[in-house]
Amino acid sequence: MTALFTARDSERHQGALNVIPHILNAANMAYARVDGHQVIQQADGDVAGILGLDRNAELEGFSLSDVLHRFKIEDPVTRQPLSPKAVSKMIAASLQSPEPHRTTVILTTLDGRRVRANSWYDGQGESTLVVRDISVDSQYRDLFEIAMGAANAGFWSMDFKTGQFTYSASVMSRLTDREQALLQKNGLFAIIHPQDLQHITSEWAEIARQKTGFDFKYRVRTEENPCMWQRSIGQITCAPDGTALGATAFVMDITEDVDKTQALKQERSASKAKSEFLARMSHEIRTPLNAIIGMSDSLRDEPLSDDVREVITDIEQAAEGLHHLLSRTLDHAKLMSNSVEIIRDATDIRELLETVSRLWKPQISVKGLSFRMIVDPNLPEILELDGFRLQQCLNNFLSNATKFTKTGTISLIAKHAHLKGVPQLVLAVQDTGIGMTPEEAKRIFEPFAQADGTIQREYGGTGLGMAISHDLCELMGGQIKVKSALEAGSTFAMILPIDPAEAKDVAAPETAPVLEDPPLQKKPKVAEFEALIVPEPIKVASVSKHDEIRPFEGLNVLCVEDNPINQKVVKRLIGKRVAQLYFAENGREALNVLNTVSVDVVLMDIHMPVMDGIEATLEIRKSDAAYANVIIIALTADPDYQQRRICRNIGMDDTIAKPVRREDILEAFDRTLGKLSHRYGSHVALSA
Repeated sequence: MTALFTARDSERHQGALNVIPHILNAANMAYARVDGHQVIQQADGDVAGILGLDRNAELEGFSLSDVLHRFKIEDPVTRQPLSPKAVSKMIAASLQSPEPHRTTVILTTLDGRRVRANSWYDGQGESTLVVRDISVDSQYRDLFEIAMGAANAGFWSMDFKTGQFTYSASVMSRLTDREQALLQKNGLFAIIHPQDLQHITSEWAEIARQKTGFDFKYRVRTEENPCMWQRSIGQITCAPDGTALGATAFVMDITEDVDKTQALKQERSASKAKSEFLARMSHEIRTPLNAIIGMSDSLRDEPLSDDVREVITDIEQAAEGLHHLLSRTLDHAKLMSNSVEIIRDATDIRELLETVSRLWKPQISVKGLSFRMIVDPNLPEILELDGFRLQQCLNNFLSNATKFTKTGTISLIAKHAHLKGVPQLVLAVQDTGIGMTPEEAKRIFEPFAQADGTIQREYGGTGLGMAISHDLCELMGGQIKVKSALEAGSTFAMILPIDPAEAKDVAAPETAPVLEDPPLQKKPKVAEFEALIVPEPIKVASVSKHDEIRPFEGLNVLCVEDNPINQKVVKRLIGKRVAQLYFAENGREALNVLNTVSVDVVLMDIHMPVMDGIEATLEIRKSDAAYANVIIIALTADPDYQQRRICRNIGMDDTIAKPVRREDILEAFDRTLGKLSHRYGSHVALSA
């Protein structure tokens, strides 16, 4: 029985031995035994075929060094060529080593195939040479290395037991021989920038302890590049029992990305500094302008000669010109730095048009021109728009029309239209002024552009108003169209899309034009343009419900202002128009006044010491005192829309931009105290 089992075991063993060559051939592998004198004693599998030789008999009895010298040999890690002498020394040293170990080289055969040759030394003077055809793997590796090099990337791995680091050729190729030697000896930490070394060492120790994936950035310093940013993304390799065996990581050069990020950060910082500078300059310039314009306005109450009144008019016009120049220059700078934000709110479009009309009707009338406002009855009452920017554009249109019209009429037109079924708001200003040629009309929306050099000399201006309006309109999702002819006047129209939900109850009027291009990328035909804005078919609306002048001689007003000159301006402007005018130099003093006397309206400056206007408003609104709901109107030298929005959000009722005029203050009273104005004394005009 024992003999039977032994025979069967022998048959199985022999069968296994017969299978081994097939396994080796399938894996493109073969091996040979080498004695202590480097002589190949036996070859198993197709060693010769893998090496590009005719048969194994060409190997047996030959020195291993002599066989390897027939091929191009290179280091598997660095891809650096190895000389025959270096290979012989490596084999001799390995055979003499008392410790088992392995050496590896890469061979290139005469027919161009790639072969990996691993020599396993047993520590007793003998070795086994294992060869494997890796041509296909090498091709993929080469392609991978090419891709890594093109992407400034590569990979590295670390064996925790031996401490050995391995790097891809794409990494090693960027280093000098000395740096490569340092990497082989000390790993990645050999080239990490000294300023990052401590941080990365600590981070790496924590990663190795927790055995987690990792992703960290660091700087490396090489002879070629003293400061290069890299990013390593990888994971820890663990044995089944959880023991950390090593790490593998994908590494990429992110210097360009870091430089771009830092440049963008610097650009944003510079943009922020510029915006802060512009805001500060705006505030500083508007403060003296407030005194000039306010004091000049107040002098009209005095018994002055016609000559003196003419001088005051000249002063006011010069100051207003400086004010407009400042405002438009700042707006243009903000648009150029992309710091203008469009914020849409529910806007009463008719009230907005009435506000614009109240501002421009007196100025237009002074020139002997007629003014009319025409509102389409089909226009929705409330629309989601940026009312502040919309009003700014209309002001620029009306300023332009007033400047270039000597006789005739200026019309402010609002119409509801459908462009290929999409509801649109059309706002236009039409004049009978000097007009433009087609060539001049093409340049009108370019910054600092005017029709010709004589325009600036005769009419003044910066040439920014229309450019600002054009850019703001595009930011709001619309566009501007112009129709003009020499000596026949001009029409400027803004066409803004309306949310269909806002216009759902408004049917498209039969007379409303329908254009074929919803985004209006192409210029409408002349007939379509005229149909879009022509005023004749539209019902004429009342100019303003605020034309009825309201008196305010019974008001008790508190002016919170730290600048003595600005206090004098407010006193001269409305001191004789209200019942009582109190003053406080900061928010803390304002609270003391409110706790002492009865106040109807607070005119609140924003920037003040001790407690500013925003802090004071918040204190007033959250108090339980009787004055918690007092009317608060901001007086601000920062007329930016964000400032106005902040004022409204914290509970202020209105805002007035400096420089301030009597009409500005009284109109703010009119808006906020309309329901209460009938309680106060006799008739008071809104303007001097």
